[in-house]
Amino acid sequence: MNAIVGLSDIIMEESRGRKVYEYACDIKAASRNLLSLINDILDLSKVEAGKMELVLSEYHLKTLVNEVLNMMDIMASQRGLLLKSDFDMSIPCRYLGDEGRIKQILINILNNALKFTKEGYVKISVSGTRQDEADVDRLVFRIEDTGCGIKEADIEGIFENFKQVDSKRNRTVEGTGLGLSITKHLVELMQGTIRVESVYGKGSTFTVEILQKIVDQRPLSEVPETEVIKERKIEPFIVENCKALVVDDNMVNRKIVRIMLQSYGFDVTEADSGRAAIALVGETCYDLIFMDHMMPEMDGIEALQIIRSECGENGTRPVVIALTANAMEGVRETFLQNGFQDFVTKPLDRKPLHEALLRWIPKERRMASVEWADFGKQDDSRKQEIQNILIEGIDTDEVVKHYSGSAADYRELLSLYCLDGERKLPLLRTLWEQQDYKNYGIEVHGLKSASANIGAMKVSNHAREQENAINRGDETFVDEHVFQLLTEYEEQIRHITAYLNMEKQSGGDKKPQGKAAISNGDYADVKAGEGNDFGNVHAGDLRLCAQAL
Repeated sequence: MNAIVGLSDIIMEESRGRKVYEYACDIKAASRNLLSLINDILDLSKVEAGKMELVLSEYHLKTLVNEVLNMMDIMASQRGLLLKSDFDMSIPCRYLGDEGRIKQILINILNNALKFTKEGYVKISVSGTRQDEADVDRLVFRIEDTGCGIKEADIEGIFENFKQVDSKRNRTVEGTGLGLSITKHLVELMQGTIRVESVYGKGSTFTVEILQKIVDQRPLSEVPETEVIKERKIEPFIVENCKALVVDDNMVNRKIVRIMLQSYGFDVTEADSGRAAIALVGETCYDLIFMDHMMPEMDGIEALQIIRSECGENGTRPVVIALTANAMEGVRETFLQNGFQDFVTKPLDRKPLHEALLRWIPKERRMASVEWADFGKQDDSRKQEIQNILIEGIDTDEVVKHYSGSAADYRELLSLYCLDGERKLPLLRTLWEQQDYKNYGIEVHGLKSASANIGAMKVSNHAREQENAINRGDETFVDEHVFQLLTEYEEQIRHITAYLNMEKQSGGDKKPQGKAAISNGDYADVKAGEGNDFGNVHAGDLRLCAQAL
């Protein structure tokens, strides 16, 4: 899915024809919504526990619905079905609500209707009724189809988890039976209702009603759907005499944050653990502390609590911002309740970091700068130089989306990734062999973000799968797939090392600065060391072991 989103961006940037550009926009919108849907299904326990929270933003109603229709249109065309829409053009054009969740609701219902309709059409009608409060509407989405319909006795059961009614008749229809269950939870979260009317053999109609706050009273007929809210202009700035501490057990992640902060003029110090951070704060008063959440031995929350309570003014004065690879709803509240003032997600992107700094660096300490006025975009030559780095398993197109450093800095990141692998490869294996799943989960969490930072997306995705398995207590999945992760990680380090050695031998200005690139000899010495990762076991042997498990 990351590849689909990234390639869509490239097509949008390079397309010459209008139709191709529109197709790319539809692909990107569909990909992002599918990613959101996948995450929600995997986290169904959170939905059932009632901990799902809404993320409110302003949206244009007709644009939202049309984006959903565009992504469902291909499925309708493949089935030879008509996909119709009807809007009450007198209702307000813009509302405040959770745009992503509303799309998810509509996608689930439309997808269900298309799957169970063999001929005819699927139609969505959008209307609204004003409530007693002047600025609140009850939006009504009515989705009807000419499909197989639902037996009256089965209607009550269609919202149950993993439930697919009339399974004998619909045995060829794919699905987990979770879509409507999740939809019902989301509708109720929006203080709404969902009901079904159906005639078996003729079709069904789902009606969803949700309360939404109006932010623009103008009717749909007066406001074109292409009108968008202009983003607040962000002025670049630098600071003087500002100290920042970056705390993360992964050296690649620390370097990413350091490079970005140094572009603002920060005096940056690094700490590789919570205990090291406590010692540094005891000696120095920092203006900002960026604290990784998940670290071995002592996590970021525990470290911050000690800093706040035991480091005097040095501990109470700094603004502490959490660094996390988990951007789920409710995370912000968790951090705020534990003493953090803010959080930014990894892989770190320039724009959210900039916005966080604007919130916490007083205006009088910020000085205008024109050195990086296009802070959200890399200049073409630097971007092209990074994209020209060809290493098997590395997606540099993903890297340039969030990395704002130079190509030389990126090569140093690659070297640091290999150096960190000397520690992490044997550690991961040892933790797994000792069945220390808690600390194994912490280590793969760090590997996930570090790999994403350098574009090693395959390793990052395998690490994410292992982390998710740990979080849900599925140790069997961990055991069955651990060798796959370790093999991919080891091979990725080999590919990077080969590239760095080639660069080093060629000389010139392409040689990474700072730490020396790890050599093949160094890597071989590490692998042969006592208590190390795989010894003389080859990748193919590891795969055989994994299959045997």
